[in-house]
Amino acid sequence: MEGGWTLRATAVEDDGLEATSAPVTIYYSLSIPAMSVVRLVAPRPESLFAAPATFVASAELMASPGAAAPVGFELGTNHLGIVSQSDPHFTTQTPPYSLTVSNVAEGSYTLSVVYFDLGYCQCGSTSIRVTKLGVQSPKLTADGHVEFGVVTSFPGESTVIESSPDLADWSPIATNVPAGNAFTFVYPSPATSGTRFYRAVIPSQ
Repeated sequence: MEGGWTLRATAVEDDGLEATSAPVTIYYSLSIPAMSVVRLVAPRPESLFAAPATFVASAELMASPGAAAPVGFELGTNHLGIVSQSDPHFTTQTPPYSLTVSNVAEGSYTLSVVYFDLGYCQCGSTSIRVTKLGVQSPKLTADGHVEFGVVTSFPGESTVIESSPDLADWSPIATNVPAGNAFTFVYPSPATSGTRFYRAVIPSQ
């Protein structure tokens, strides 16, 4: 049966608490698609990178009337480059289009993908942030601990993780000396009810 469906995933904990993912729409058709569908697959939305950042931008051609036209990547208003496939015909084995982006300065950006098939199509975008020191969104581990990633432009420097209940009073809870530009912090005690904020600071900076 042809048509479109919206899928969601729901996780249910032992105590009955539920969390539902953002919806994802899928389509199914037995006929040749009327237009191409291109999806930006990397980096993930709201990704955080240490400055100056290097990352791989990837886009996947999900459907096409038959062509595998070139794909371009843009960071804000800057054109990053165009990637073409070796095989101009679209098949189920067509690999993603990928481009390495280097030396991105500190700031917030919109990464976009454009598809040059029967004209110019801006087919998708995502937001990323490049920073010298930043904390990624926290999440709960399977055993109830708070976990989050930290990116830093200062490997080898003592990095202090602090927490606060109100963004006014901050208390140090751990110190890490990262060997590279990223590390993962896991709060040693299980999470409790109530709001808590986290940040990373480098006393020597």
